[in-house]
Amino acid sequence: MNEKIISLRDYVGKKLCEFGQDERIFVLDSDLAKSTTSVEFSRKYPDRFIELGIAEQSAMSVASGLAMEGKIAFYVNFSIFVTGTAWTQLRQACYANLNVKLIGTHPGMDDGPDGASHHANEDIALARVIPNLLVLVPGSLEELEEAIKIAISHEGPVYIRTARDFVPIFRRCSK
Repeated sequence: MNEKIISLRDYVGKKLCEFGQDERIFVLDSDLAKSTTSVEFSRKYPDRFIELGIAEQSAMSVASGLAMEGKIAFYVNFSIFVTGTAWTQLRQACYANLNVKLIGTHPGMDDGPDGASHHANEDIALARVIPNLLVLVPGSLEELEEAIKIAISHEGPVYIRTARDFVPIFRRCSK
């Protein structure tokens, strides 16, 4: 079987760029744009890309502020930092039902080489207990695109958990 395999993480930036013509969309980063591939959005839409450095709580607060101003803020980071490091700010944004969007890459043990501090075994549990937070876990490139579409159209907080590990390319079968 000669299946092509991909890492969904490698397509996060490309898929965000596909929706970037919507001027309400901003992408926020905490010093991991190359690893999460959101750097591609920064190249195509530099005026709507905000690099906040290693300041996850501040990034979540900025995302909340943008949402309050009618923008659609995608905060893209490793899963543990989006859900764990920025827990208090995420929780408050969700209780307020703010229109923040999170994309967490490298969930579970996907970030093996970087060690335990970067593993996100708890991210799904943390996200599922917060009221108003819609959690989406795409398993294919098609589902990643649909998850981003859903996040844009959904009024309220959304967490998209995107694997770094490799998955096969699935194609829809025609009947």
